[in-house]
Amino acid sequence: MRYFIRSCKYVVYFALLFTVMVGVIWLLSPEKAQGLGVTALFKEGSLKNILILFIAVSAIYPSLSFVRRTIHLEDGFPARRNTIVEVFGNAGMDIESETDSEIRFRMRSRSMRFSRMWEDRITVSIEGNTLSMEGYRRDLDLMRQWHAAYPGQVLGFWTYNCMTV
Repeated sequence: MRYFIRSCKYVVYFALLFTVMVGVIWLLSPEKAQGLGVTALFKEGSLKNILILFIAVSAIYPSLSFVRRTIHLEDGFPARRNTIVEVFGNAGMDIESETDSEIRFRMRSRSMRFSRMWEDRITVSIEGNTLSMEGYRRDLDLMRQWHAAYPGQVLGFWTYNCMTV
């Protein structure tokens, strides 16, 4: 269900961006001066094809953007909790909720949350010495980049177990 909702959000998002770009082009075009409408910029039947393209891209995009990553900790989660929270905090994220087996992070910036259509949550599930992080691919890659910059200091062994959410 979450995948379907994300796909619907992206259809709306792409359509909105397309409408804004076409509106700007139309305002700057000579067709406006001639009194022609926005549809004069397109061949007959092409708007249907553009909508089909938006739906196809929106159906695929969530599977490329939202993933699950696994991290194996050498000394367990309690020893690394503060460091993990600090890394996410430096990335502009705050703890939304926390239990013994899960921490959820959200973006602090409202503009970032808006640009991601409120799909900015990262869920870190804790199972023994294994963390399973689920969320936006770019945010999760931030953790991998941090680990590459400071090997052995932050999280232990990073695996590339990648699953579509």
